[in-house]
Amino acid sequence: MKVFKHPFTIFSPDKEYSNTDGSKLTKVDLLLENCDEVMVVDVKSRVSLKWLNRHLECLKLLREKEPITGMSGKTMYAAFVGIVFDEDARELAANSGMYLIDINEDTERINVTPPDKVGTW
Repeated sequence: MKVFKHPFTIFSPDKEYSNTDGSKLTKVDLLLENCDEVMVVDVKSRVSLKWLNRHLECLKLLREKEPITGMSGKTMYAAFVGIVFDEDARELAANSGMYLIDINEDTERINVTPPDKVGTW
């Protein structure tokens, strides 16, 4: 699958990461990956600043713990999926370089909005 020039070949829903001592590190709703790139996707019905900031912290943690997460040497991108986006959250996500995926339940369609400048973590 090639979306917006990212040829992801592995899709892992509900991906959990543990520290070396076995304690929970973090969980990712959906991880898309190939040999060179990963996209960390968070999914919420309502996207608020609280959830967006948690996603940003998760991205930072995944990068800091890359020997554990297996992301060493890979370019990390981010996306957020939601039905309703608070405007502040939408603006921060766009400014951070995340892909935004809006779900429209009425029309059963999705709209993917790539950032003006794609962010990496």
